[in-house]
Order: sequence, then C-alpha cells, then structure tokens
Amino acid sequence: TKLGQDAEPGRVRCVLVLVQYVAKLNKEKLIKAVQALEAARGLPALGKKQYNMRLLEGDACAELTGFEHNAVTPIGLELPFVLSDRIAA
Repeated sequence: TKLGQDAEPGRVRCVLVLVQYVAKLNKEKLIKAVQALEAARGLPALGKKQYNMRLLEGDACAELTGFEHNAVTPIGLELPFVLSDRIAA
C-alpha cells in the first residue's frame, strides 16, 4: 500500500498473495480482500487509491521474507496472505 511507517497500527502494508503461476491477478479483488482484512481488525477501509499493489523487488522480497524471488512460501511468515479462489476451490 502507499502507507508509510507512521500509518495507523493494524493497517496492511504488505500482503502475501498465493496464485497459480499462470493465473492473472485481479487487483480489484485483491484490494477488496485487503480492505476486508483491515475491517476485520476494526479499521475503516481506505479508498482504492490508497492501495498500490505491486510485486516486491528481489532484494526487498528476500529482506522481508528470507526467500528469493519466486521461492516464497507462506509457512512461518508473519504476513497476512490472500489465497486465490482458484486454488481454494
């Protein structure tokens, strides 16, 4: 998201998204999922423009997760994650 370090506690700054390798990511659905995560934490949803969904660069990904690009697993990470509905089905 576009939130800085001084953002309200509980706001989602990074989210791990699990999708099939060949699948396309629907940003609108992802934004709604993040808004739902924040609502579950008792926070009002921010407008869509406050969310800037993008992939992490390799070095930033390794620093945040401990895994290299395209090798990230959700097991043991303390990041919120969103599971694709095609995987969950």
